Amino acid sequence: MERRLIPASDAQFRVVNEGGKNYLESMGIVFNKRSVNMGWGKKKIFEKIDPKAVEGAYMDEIICKFNHDINEVLGTTWANTLTYSILPGGVKYRVELPETETGNTVKVLAERGDLRGSSFEFIPAEDGMLWNDVEESGEIV
Repeated sequence: MERRLIPASDAQFRVVNEGGKNYLESMGIVFNKRSVNMGWGKKKIFEKIDPKAVEGAYMDEIICKFNHDINEVLGTTWANTLTYSILPGGVKYRVELPETETGNTVKVLAERGDLRGSSFEFIPAEDGMLWNDVEESGEIV
């Protein structure tokens, strides 16, 4: 299982109240933008996600969780409490926040601006990740 973080500058959380329900909207995946350094020590590793990465991806059973914790589910696609849109710039999601301690916490944190990013987990397809050395800088992208 791989995890990726979307920085706050790209996540741009928004809480919307419609029909007495609270929704959280943000970007779950950003295309064609260099990630934060995912390396360690002197090793610099960056990532750019190509829009083709979601083509043909199995996206019927998506879970929106707070801090990747399965005990803190915010919504799911199968319960229609989580929807997503594939846009030219990435994948945007909208989750109906549950009336739970976690849902209320996320709402308050988003409204105050305390949430610093969004992230996603995935299992890459076989041969689904391509890494290139950028020799001039010693970086891997």
